[in-house]
Amino acid sequence: MDNKGINMKKVTSLLFLLCLLPTVVSAASYKVEVLVFEHANRIAIDQEQWRELIEAPSSWGAIPVESGGEGNVIKRLPSSSLNLAQVRAKLELSKKYRVLYHKGWNQPVFSKDDEASAWIDVPGLLEGSIKLYKKKYLHINVNLLYTSLEGRVRLQQNRRLKSKELHYLDHPLFGVLIRVVRL
Repeated sequence: MDNKGINMKKVTSLLFLLCLLPTVVSAASYKVEVLVFEHANRIAIDQEQWRELIEAPSSWGAIPVESGGEGNVIKRLPSSSLNLAQVRAKLELSKKYRVLYHKGWNQPVFSKDDEASAWIDVPGLLEGSIKLYKKKYLHINVNLLYTSLEGRVRLQQNRRLKSKELHYLDHPLFGVLIRVVRL
């Protein structure tokens, strides 16, 4: 092979790597913290009918937060590093709420097509996915199925986020607090 052929291979390889570079550079890491709680005071809520046949969300392609560790895109954080611990403590002291889930994890964030979704599962109570992705701004897609005595209900929202802000997603039967911080 002559020098011309070798140089073309180098140029082609370099162009290929340059095409990948924006994806690699844009993959900032974020700390995600999620706190899910149910409303214990259901006087007004019991008046309404919530018994719907709702299909469970698909866990296909989602990474269970519980298994997030070495080698996974989603890396679960220890309880000691969670910032919503005081909020959780206040909710647990109140007779109006019951905490169903409180976990945190670190993950890289890519475009919507390349996002990694975290799978949340509290057997018999809560299951679903949380997808964090970036367009021009940071977005989150929450798809949770909550099972209570009243039946199964879904909270499905897509929202633009600002880093370091606490976001509240509301449903008459349960609520979700989410805080995302760029690392």
